[in-house]
Amino acid sequence: SLLSSNINKFLAIPQREIRKSQRIDLMLAFSYQLLSSKHVLEKNYEAHTIDISYDGLLAQIYEPVELYSEVKIKLFLLNNETSEIYAKVIRIEKKEEKIFAQMVFTSLDDVSTYQLHLFIDSFIQGQHQATSLLQSLTLHQQLNSQFHYQFGIQGLILRPPQKS
Repeated sequence: SLLSSNINKFLAIPQREIRKSQRIDLMLAFSYQLLSSKHVLEKNYEAHTIDISYDGLLAQIYEPVELYSEVKIKLFLLNNETSEIYAKVIRIEKKEEKIFAQMVFTSLDDVSTYQLHLFIDSFIQGQHQATSLLQSLTLHQQLNSQFHYQFGIQGLILRPPQKS
């Protein structure tokens, strides 16, 4: 059995975050309102997401908030405004005069839950389709086929070049 060791005592095991759902990197403008004693305050604040998941989001905010503040969030997903998303600020980080807030969703109504899941699932599926199409595009380019491509709401669109 090991009785002693000369291993540096300052070594530490890195903290590992365990995610319940996949994050997607997406810049999406949204507004939020602070809560006070479970009442929604009138003032709207603007922010945008850095990433979002089924369980929360990381946002760049433009006005400081206190750690553990509760907020009501309004997102526009699939051309619809979500109605009932509440969250708690669980981490605040300042980098180069920017403020980032990690928010975990605490309550969502059924419609907002459905919209959020559908939006994220569609985005993930679109990313996989775009990756497959880009891989196909690379193969076509290697075969000297020329294609113009663009990203649109429906995903990646491939077109042959316009004839002059």
